[in-house]
Amino acid sequence: WLSGLPPLDRHTGERFVFEKEKLREIAQDIEKAMANQIVDLGFHRQSFDDDSSGMIDADSRPGMKVVIVPVLDELSGLSAAVAEAAERKAALFELSNSVMEGFFGPMILRHYQRGLKRWGDKELRLQSELKGLHQAPSRLSGHAFVTFGCPEHRDMFLRNKPSFLTLR
Repeated sequence: WLSGLPPLDRHTGERFVFEKEKLREIAQDIEKAMANQIVDLGFHRQSFDDDSSGMIDADSRPGMKVVIVPVLDELSGLSAAVAEAAERKAALFELSNSVMEGFFGPMILRHYQRGLKRWGDKELRLQSELKGLHQAPSRLSGHAFVTFGCPEHRDMFLRNKPSFLTLR
């Protein structure tokens, strides 16, 4: 887990908002900086290197993956609302297909059917909003998830925290 990435502009105080592709580019830049740090600190031995000498050159990339974590507050809240609408719609579907006898039976069934339509419409609207949110630019949370292909590199970063990173 990598923390300390700036989520906002220091001069204006505005949050950084990026398209998904730009987030991937930022992650690649962090990977390059970390790979250069590995090379600069002399951790050249690679378990995944085919070279018999065990040395890598500065252009080689250690096996690691960085994923930038966007702010997910809105996304999780909307996902929960979609799930709630689906559950209510399913419950009303069962109730509207039940047999209601007596004087008020048909009226109660119509009530359930109107509720079914209302919750079905709400579920579709929320799903559309959720899809739009998935495609919208993302705000930076200031964190990234890093996986290392080599345990020695992970240990090196945890012991000798580079000045440009804060690891937890």
